[in-house]
Amino acid sequence: MFAEAQELFTRLATESSELVMPSTPSLPIAILPIFDTLITSIVQLDPQGYYIAYNRYWATLLRVPHESLHGANIRTVFDPSPHGIQWVDLAALAHRSRSGSVQLSQRLRRHDGSSLWVSLALTTMRDQHGNVSSFLAVMLDVTEQVETEQNLRQRLRELNALRMAMNDIADKLELEDLLPTILRHAADLMHATNGEISLYNSVQQTFQLNSQINMGAAYTGLHDLLSPAELCELHRTREPYLVQQPDHDKDQRTTLICFPLIHNEQLHGILTLGFKAERIMIRSGELGLLHMFVRQAATSIANAFLFAEVQRLATTDTLMDIYNRRHFLLLAERIYIQAQQQHTPLAILMIDIDHFKLVNDQYGHQVGDQVLQQIATLIEQLVRAEDMCGRYGGEELILLLPHTGVEQAQVVAERIRLRIATHAFTASAGVLSITTSVGLACLPDTTITHLDALIKRADTALYAAKQAGRNCVMVG
Repeated sequence: MFAEAQELFTRLATESSELVMPSTPSLPIAILPIFDTLITSIVQLDPQGYYIAYNRYWATLLRVPHESLHGANIRTVFDPSPHGIQWVDLAALAHRSRSGSVQLSQRLRRHDGSSLWVSLALTTMRDQHGNVSSFLAVMLDVTEQVETEQNLRQRLRELNALRMAMNDIADKLELEDLLPTILRHAADLMHATNGEISLYNSVQQTFQLNSQINMGAAYTGLHDLLSPAELCELHRTREPYLVQQPDHDKDQRTTLICFPLIHNEQLHGILTLGFKAERIMIRSGELGLLHMFVRQAATSIANAFLFAEVQRLATTDTLMDIYNRRHFLLLAERIYIQAQQQHTPLAILMIDIDHFKLVNDQYGHQVGDQVLQQIATLIEQLVRAEDMCGRYGGEELILLLPHTGVEQAQVVAERIRLRIATHAFTASAGVLSITTSVGLACLPDTTITHLDALIKRADTALYAAKQAGRNCVMVG
């Protein structure tokens, strides 16, 4: 239909240009009924944009009575924003065109304020003197087509953003990097103003806040948003949950949506996103994107938990839940080099359980394992967070004390020895008394040039403690 209207329009313009026309010619009265049968807008305008003639479909498209356009100017339907093309610009384009015509897609504004898109062809008409006498325009409503294209482009942008977000979180293997990345991408995808991620502790059956954006300094976790009953319901249904939260800074409410993070039917946590009150609607397409992202996020979190467990098994003695020898020595080497470069004190304690073979022989290895576990727990309770404990071999433990001189190390060693000696060890065989021997060595020491030498010095001191009757501390 549009092509037919253009052909008719071109023929009329050609025929009109061959006629001697007045300064403001009108379309021939005989063909106006033909124009009124078209579902394409046909408009004739004077050089200033005032209507000379138009068909009824143009008024229908503008949603105004046909008669209301008499004497009106087409300028009113052009986008008034600085970025929108104006009638004078369009007329100038057609006037300067070699063919005298211009065709483009144009966004127009109806009189009720709504918008429409038209495919517009504008041709310049001239009088016998070659002066511009009027313009003829053919306009086809392409609003649905343009909006569909815009929606498709928006969808492509969203899908590309989703792909990039998924690739980004797939590269993160550690939770401390992964969770803030998930939250940031989720907020960007949904244009959320705030949000948080809380991980679920299946043992304690609680949610613990891990990462947040703009939740406020006083925010401590999901229990600030949901009642215990609501948390239980969220855990039971595992469906998104809508929360209305007062915004104390403004007299309005914030909408929050909680999304369970589920992988293989296991709940790993909750992702919460917040939206200000002015955003009253969330498109279904956005929710669809977020559901896909949340599934990938839950998978990435499950993989991060698995990676952490693999790392733990690779670096930890599973019986005593402290570093194994290989990983302890790897970390200790770095700390040793740093201490040497910065000329800071560093102490190593070698701790050995006295007569441990008798415990295994008399009570069995199961009781021996229980003793080892309790000793590791006691030592962990007596040292600082920066101190590092590992299982060196069998019943022998090694303890690294950064920034600790010989006198401080002796105090720590004696505290450990005394705590173990006075502790009642409970095992399946009953209550046992256990003692330990401790050897220690410290930096700075000019005779020690590598970590192995420092450990050997502490091991020699441990042997001296054994020779001195056990249950004592010796300095190497």
